[in-house]
Amino acid sequence: MIDSLSNASYLNHLNQHELMTAQEELELGRQVQQGCFQARSEFIERNLKLVISIAGRYRGRGLDVADLVEEGNLGLMRAVDKYDPEMGYRFSTYAAWWIRQAVERALMNQAKTVRTPIHKQREIRQERKARELENETLPGYAKRNFNHWFNPAQQIISLDQPIDNLDGATGVDLLESDEPSPEALVVSQQDRENVAAWLNLLPDLPRMVLMRRYGLDGRDCGTLSAIGERSGTIRERVRQIQVETLRLLCRMVESGRIPADVAILD
Repeated sequence: MIDSLSNASYLNHLNQHELMTAQEELELGRQVQQGCFQARSEFIERNLKLVISIAGRYRGRGLDVADLVEEGNLGLMRAVDKYDPEMGYRFSTYAAWWIRQAVERALMNQAKTVRTPIHKQREIRQERKARELENETLPGYAKRNFNHWFNPAQQIISLDQPIDNLDGATGVDLLESDEPSPEALVVSQQDRENVAAWLNLLPDLPRMVLMRRYGLDGRDCGTLSAIGERSGTIRERVRQIQVETLRLLCRMVESGRIPADVAILD
């Protein structure tokens, strides 16, 4: 089923690792947060089956399954690094999003010359499934959008080819720059100012916890244990302060004390 990955050695390697229990996720997750490389490796190894399960759903969309699994593994590693076992949800639920994102971005970036946005790819898949099931719940979609984004008659052309009536300009010349626009920079600066204003409304300890936990002081995001050591309290109390402070900020937004159009920290 997994093409070149269907060899016995690889599958046997995966079968050596059983799925993790909730308690194992909690214990290993805490070790990962403390910087234990061995725990991180074990966490990754024991969740590789999840990557294969998810990557297999994207077969036939422009990349070999082996490449899809490789990209999914990058998403898995990202999920392991960001997973907070104290939040109470299972790792597989959390990691699935990161794995899908990594695979879908790889498909978008590598499978086509002109990239189709991920949300458009999802819409295309939705319409394809609807057609297969003769689902008529989306009657106008195909005429308005599907044929525009998924037209077999579309040609693949070189971006270096000169464009008629544009004085020799090529497709490359018309591509948008990766540099942020002045408008985006202004919005980003405004968001930072809003967050700083929020933090100034908080008592010293909750403000310090959020700044260190989310890296708002220019440093890397801190672990619960590291923040607890600095503040002279236990990690569980730091977690409680984090949750309580985020809830407080939500209430402040609802009451109008702070702007509602700036996202709460997630």
